[in-house]
Amino acid sequence: MGLEFWIGAVLMVAMVLAGLVALYFDVGGTPKQPLPEVGGDKLLYQDTQNAPTLINREWSVGARPDYIVQEGPDVVLVEQKKRTKGPFLSDLVQAWAGALAARGEGYPVNRVRFVLGGEVTTEDIPQSNADLFNQFRSNYEQARAVREKRWVRFTPKAHKCRSCSYRENCERKVEGVQ
Repeated sequence: MGLEFWIGAVLMVAMVLAGLVALYFDVGGTPKQPLPEVGGDKLLYQDTQNAPTLINREWSVGARPDYIVQEGPDVVLVEQKKRTKGPFLSDLVQAWAGALAARGEGYPVNRVRFVLGGEVTTEDIPQSNADLFNQFRSNYEQARAVREKRWVRFTPKAHKCRSCSYRENCERKVEGVQ
């Protein structure tokens, strides 16, 4: 057995090992299986490092929801949080915007689900994109104003000021917040 045989054998073993590593670490980018608490029969989308941002160009809304799953006849957008309280208004707005963005990419989302700690809450959402958008229009307009550096009316609260990234340079923060 000559040198060419051994080089070929080593290359073959290397290719097999590379394939096994790619399958193990999911290098191909296929979605992972849904976690048990997320539910669903089939995973349609998962927010991973390489996952695309879903965009609805008609409504100028983009989002990266945690999961989109098929559950019987329903397509459910899932937002998963580590905390146990909620869902808060910000969670609802995030899910509604995600559902509208997902619809723009061809996912016919008709329900949203929140997984908060071990608790699961699932809600129906409007079937019409216009009705869905109207549920969070004021939040959307406020976010656009902030992004465009326009003045936004708000009521500062200490717990919000403490977690704000602009607290060092804000003239409107609650007194005593560092």
